[in-house]
Amino acid sequence: MSSVLEGFKVINVNEISSKSQLTLFQDTMRFNKATASELNFPAFVRLLINECDGGFKLAVEVCNGHCKEAIRFSELKEKQNYAINIKHPATMVMVRRFLDFSHEEDERVQFKVNGTYYLEENVIIYDLSEARKEITKSKKKTMNKKITNTEGDVS
Repeated sequence: MSSVLEGFKVINVNEISSKSQLTLFQDTMRFNKATASELNFPAFVRLLINECDGGFKLAVEVCNGHCKEAIRFSELKEKQNYAINIKHPATMVMVRRFLDFSHEEDERVQFKVNGTYYLEENVIIYDLSEARKEITKSKKKTMNKKITNTEGDVS
């Protein structure tokens, strides 16, 4: 006898759709303001990694400043008006093992990935196997040069 619920799956109510986005550069990671908002603007977080099944996941977990490996994260809600940039060399070394940042000299590479917020644990997890690679042309500054022609006029 088959059930009317055959084929249905239980919805995980602790896994919430998130507006959090992580952008990874060669040596920096940037969390959008929504990340701080979803985590309730924590002053400190810990970064955790999970290298599993050939994949790589990065978690941001709220902690206090006395926690081992705590990283300064957000300002108070009223003062956090911008994205959060973190330079965490140990994490970036691991990220670069998983993501290919190779590029031409005149290009800039970044990866963007959306997070999943887990309410009960107050953590956001980013699955880097879902990261989107974006390549843009670098903006090189050009200097205005005065050129003297053979007649002595300056152009």
